[in-house]
Amino acid sequence: FRSLYAPVYCSRYNEIIDSLDVSDEVTLERQWDLMRGAGGVSQNLMMIQYAPTLGLLRWSVATNAQGAYTQPYMEFDLDVLFTQPSSADDPSAPAAYSPQLFPNPLRQGQILRFSSAVDVSALSIYNIRGQCMGSYHLQPGQRQIVLGDLNLPAGIYLCRLQSATESHVIRLALLK
Repeated sequence: FRSLYAPVYCSRYNEIIDSLDVSDEVTLERQWDLMRGAGGVSQNLMMIQYAPTLGLLRWSVATNAQGAYTQPYMEFDLDVLFTQPSSADDPSAPAAYSPQLFPNPLRQGQILRFSSAVDVSALSIYNIRGQCMGSYHLQPGQRQIVLGDLNLPAGIYLCRLQSATESHVIRLALLK
């Protein structure tokens, strides 16, 4: 098909090519200006410039009246943007437990065991659509159940483990 017809580029692409023909030196600022020129349409909702070697991200967003190419960019330092402390790093936050299910994946009829730093009072199983497929009320210290009575088809399920103070959801793969 390409050998029969010459490729036709959109006008925005041609603007970039024309600009590069003038000078092939592309600095960070010139790249932003090239994007503004090529993306200069009112429907342009967002412009993003990612410079991993410099550790920065530039971003501009459209307003109700003007496209993103007309707006000044916001500049983010990637080291600051992606290394903010999470609540788990906060020493004043309560210690969280991270329950685990095993074996995972689980075969129908196998015993599902779980570990937890606190007593789990209930375990509920949901399908991917969020429908509850079964619930178990657990005794203090109970760390296993058999899913055989639910007769679930093979698939991915979400197990919600509830303690007196917290709730955790863990993916579980069920095999036949």
